[in-house]
Amino acid sequence: MISLAGLLVLGGLTFGGVALAHNNGWGLGFGAKAKVGLRGWGNFWKAKERGTTTEIHLYQNGTVLVRGAEVTSVSGSDVNATTSWGDAEFNFELNTDSETRFFGDEDHNSLGEIDDEDMVSFYGEIENASSAEIEVNAKVIRNWE
Repeated sequence: MISLAGLLVLGGLTFGGVALAHNNGWGLGFGAKAKVGLRGWGNFWKAKERGTTTEIHLYQNGTVLVRGAEVTSVSGSDVNATTSWGDAEFNFELNTDSETRFFGDEDHNSLGEIDDEDMVSFYGEIENASSAEIEVNAKVIRNWE
């Protein structure tokens, strides 16, 4: 028969990693002061400070979800944004139209309110991709500013 102590140890071994994974985002227990010494984190800290994270999800149906991209320029109805991890940089051209939905706070919930250096997340269909840039027909853009 397994004792209560045995169950606690088994549970700790089984689920302890899950609990640690949620400790300060990474389970490493480091705080804001540790940012300086970490290499290869790209936009991660900028995104975290604005309440999001850095992620790129490419789906089999030809869509992409990106979180934590920094706007590099806005021209007409196009938004250019980039995100990085170490030396890898990912550039996106977001094509918007009348069906693109914009989210953000009261002051940042439209195309006209997106500025250079804003942090955005977006979802849309990949129109074209090259080694230099991924062109996306944006369905949703969330401004984290």
